[in-house]
Amino acid sequence: MQSHLAHGDCLGPCETSTTKLASNNKSESIITEESILQVYPNPANETVNLTYSLPNGEVKGYIDIYNAIGQKIQSIPVQKSTETIILNTSSFINGLYLITLTINGEVKGKEKVLIIK
Repeated sequence: MQSHLAHGDCLGPCETSTTKLASNNKSESIITEESILQVYPNPANETVNLTYSLPNGEVKGYIDIYNAIGQKIQSIPVQKSTETIILNTSSFINGLYLITLTINGEVKGKEKVLIIK
C-alpha cells in the first residue's frame, strides 16, 4: 500500500482525481473533474458506501468490484442516476480492491478501497 501512496494514490474520497503523465523523464499532474464515483470509508471493514451521480440522467450500467489480481468478484447494476449503495464486504479478504463504474460500455469512474479486518 505504501508504494501506491508514494506515487500519488490516495485513500478515501478525493476532491479531485489526478492523472500523472510521464514523457521525456518529466512528470506532470493534470487535475480533472471531481469523480462521479465516491467510495467511503476507506480503509473499510464490514461495509463500504458507493456513491455515484451520473450526468444527463444516464442509468444503464454497472459497478464492478475487482480483487488485487484483477478478478471480478461482484457486479451491481446501476438503476438510478444518483444513489448510495452499501456494499457488504464481510466476505472479502484483506486487501486492495478496484471499483469501477461503467456506463454504456465506458468506464466513468474508478476508485480503490482497502479492506482491513
